[in-house]
Amino acid sequence: MKDDIGILSISLGSGSMLLDQDPIDIGSFAAASKGIFISFSGRNFRPNNFTLNNEASWMLTMATNNVDRSFRASVKLRSGKVILGLDQPSNFLESSLPLYNSTELLTCNMDPLDDSHRSSIWVCEADGRRDVVAPVKSHGAKALIFISLKKVGATNILSKMDFPGVVLANKEGSDLISYLISGSNPSASIIFNGTVLGVSSVPAMAWLFSRGSSQATSG
Repeated sequence: MKDDIGILSISLGSGSMLLDQDPIDIGSFAAASKGIFISFSGRNFRPNNFTLNNEASWMLTMATNNVDRSFRASVKLRSGKVILGLDQPSNFLESSLPLYNSTELLTCNMDPLDDSHRSSIWVCEADGRRDVVAPVKSHGAKALIFISLKKVGATNILSKMDFPGVVLANKEGSDLISYLISGSNPSASIIFNGTVLGVSSVPAMAWLFSRGSSQATSG
């Protein structure tokens, strides 16, 4: 305020509090009173009710949402069908490889004595990608197709894996699982498409953004 700023944009918060007891609300009210535009994050506490933060009426409360670009990768099935996802860029040959569906939910592991799925592309539904890369690598997989959990909906969040892979939303992942179950000797190739602009369905709120109503004020 002493520097005569025009905009205050801050991504922090500690949970909903009564407005006259929250230092963020008190400080931002003083700034708003001097004509400073206030923008705060609303908190990422997953889709639980009454977890919204920074909800005072004198600030703009921002949700976590997507943008109109994607870091795209495609899974091309033997049938020719293409399933779109997000990529983890890495050197990877685009040749078709066998698919292996790891049914060990959340771990993507397998029987350590079973060595029959080396040099395959593993398909796995799990909660944390970095946690499953190690067992996948240890069994000689060439790549990982990671399916987000159903609760995450259409939200895809990239995190560094240091391993070639594709992240599929749960709906697209379900299409792939159907192919794995119905087909004999299923196989696929991965094509890394790089950055794609003009993606539709923008903006859309991410599943992890906190929900209302406000605990601090009924307004």
